Amino acid sequence: LVAALFIGSFPAPVLASSRVKNPDSYTYLTISDSDSLDPAYSYDTASHMVILNVYEPLFQFDRTSTEKLIPLSAAQVPSRENGLISKDGKTYTIPIRKGVKFHDGKPMTAEDVKWSLLRFLLMDRAAGPSSLLLEPLLGYPSTRGEDGKILPSVWEDANRAVSTQGDKLILRLPRPYAPILTILASWAPVLPKAWAVKNGDWDGTEATWKKYNNPSKETSPFFERTNGTGPFMLERWDRRTKEFILARNNRYWRAPAKLEHVVIKGVNEFGTRKLMLQAGDADAIYADRPLLTQLQGIPGVKIIDDLPTLEMNPVVFFTYNINESGNSFLGSG
Repeated sequence: LVAALFIGSFPAPVLASSRVKNPDSYTYLTISDSDSLDPAYSYDTASHMVILNVYEPLFQFDRTSTEKLIPLSAAQVPSRENGLISKDGKTYTIPIRKGVKFHDGKPMTAEDVKWSLLRFLLMDRAAGPSSLLLEPLLGYPSTRGEDGKILPSVWEDANRAVSTQGDKLILRLPRPYAPILTILASWAPVLPKAWAVKNGDWDGTEATWKKYNNPSKETSPFFERTNGTGPFMLERWDRRTKEFILARNNRYWRAPAKLEHVVIKGVNEFGTRKLMLQAGDADAIYADRPLLTQLQGIPGVKIIDDLPTLEMNPVVFFTYNINESGNSFLGSG
């Protein structure tokens, strides 16, 4: 049995050697349900545990590395050395992988990649993930001004920033932005344009995009349905029991996964999650760090708590030019 414990927001694998009840299935117990399965809407960890198994972004981190990227939907990772990043650092040429199919059997194209990225930018729901790529690609963090109205240059700026040349995606940045590839390793995975349009999503035109700006989550065909290129397909989402069942994609471009099913289920009580892990009914659980001591020493369970993480040291800003007159608190600390 291979199990994993999530401590805080960072994963720490737990290996257990007890009897495997379901060798073709992997069950992970978490504490929350997904908000939406639309990659342009979701900004929470629970949703992305599903999204990044059924969809694929252009790149991903190479296993535990926090620096090296490997191509997924892309055929190569751009660099100055391979000539796919311009000398001024503002133009990225990304060859798109050939021979990849969506779960419905239709081939993935560069047009799908372009449409998916434009949709991610233009959808821009309030407090959503679009700002992660709006800033580096368009130069501003939102498609809307302080008055809530759509900025007049958004469509022109987006289509200047994102285009295709044959089977290549071209990104033109207003200024160099070194982290752009690492952002694309987690966000804006590739969606099927034709399937989306058929099911009522944006048709890719200037005339209609504003209709899909800052939408409610339930209006998206991707809210509770998926059609990606990833190693697993969504079989069922039971919102009442907070349970996802993912089935193996036997047409996956790399090779079919060894697991037939993955189950992701929300279980609020830590004690229940712990008992299910001990009984072999779960292979992975979420636990806050203060609860780690309750999991240490369980027979057959080994906690690995030294995986690399992506984190940023806090920066503190102090106010200066303070008026000191009449302030008895100055110097009191």
